[in-house]
Amino acid sequence: MRKLLFALLILLVASSSFAGGGATMMMIGGTAAGGCVASYGAELNTTQTASSPAGVSEANATTGWAAAGTGTFESSTTAPSLGTYHISAIANANGGKVSYALGSLGLTGGTLYKIAFGLRHNGTGGAWSCGFGASTDTYQIMNWTIDNTADAYTHYSVYFLSNGTEDTLGCKEASASDDGGMYIDNVSIKAATPCSGDELHTAANAAAIGAEANATTGWSNINTLNSFTSDGTGPHGGSYHILANAMTSSAANNGFNIDLAFAPFSLQDGTKYVVRFWARHITAAEGGGDAGDAWQCGHSNTSTGAANTTNHTMSLAAATTTYAEYGWDVTYSSTFRYFVCTEAGANNNGGIYLDDFSVKAITGE
Repeated sequence: MRKLLFALLILLVASSSFAGGGATMMMIGGTAAGGCVASYGAELNTTQTASSPAGVSEANATTGWAAAGTGTFESSTTAPSLGTYHISAIANANGGKVSYALGSLGLTGGTLYKIAFGLRHNGTGGAWSCGFGASTDTYQIMNWTIDNTADAYTHYSVYFLSNGTEDTLGCKEASASDDGGMYIDNVSIKAATPCSGDELHTAANAAAIGAEANATTGWSNINTLNSFTSDGTGPHGGSYHILANAMTSSAANNGFNIDLAFAPFSLQDGTKYVVRFWARHITAAEGGGDAGDAWQCGHSNTSTGAANTTNHTMSLAAATTTYAEYGWDVTYSSTFRYFVCTEAGANNNGGIYLDDFSVKAITGE
């Protein structure tokens, strides 16, 4: 018995010494203890259609999809990305568009999802573009364009934060000739929890998380805003939020920005990040009797330019006067180093509040 106890003691000491050397060998589910494994929920797109994802039985149907202005919209068997069928759409002279309302799949607000799908052109006619946003015509998160040389499937994926408005996957013709055709297949959507690094927005300002200050430190106004201030009236989190008001200024691209290339962010080219923030439009009362035009937030290649609409962007209509959270992943490029919020209407006016701005690197997915 003493020999057995002695042997167990030796094993415990050896194990402790090895762990103390900086390596933890205990494995949980095949992963080092204390490590992170990205996780995903069950497949939500379980409707049996021509665009069903892997693991879901296909059907020769377009159930859940809507179309307008298409000469042809159907389930097709012409070289799909997966299985036997895919969705086919060909524009007519009035322009064509198709959409899938992912909100019908029971998305939960505030949850991060990963959507993946395949696209290809049918090889004739003009380009098509596809995106994810509030409607087929408004791409809030991402924009993919395919021309008639893209006659092989390309697969795309993006993380997005559901908030009840940016929940439509849409494609439409994008050429002056109002023609061309495209295929879409293997549409998958799952709740996602990628592994993330530390919070990079650590500067103390009105839009910070947990390190607030009554200041706009790190943020810069663009053009001729009436005011760009830290405000303490009804913030989403903490005591302050940023207020940008351009109600009586009529210069294009009034707004504000922050440079993600500099500290504390110091984003690196080719690294994927999740950007999340809360925003709302000003009310008519806050705008002096007029709420003004819609605003948009996203990424820009210049400190004075609007969010690039072929990159990540969201639109904030004048009626959106209640805080909502927005978010997406972006593979950082110094070409689009600025996060900007600018007016987005013909009157070049309006204003927004922004709070709880977060940027974290994705370290595993």
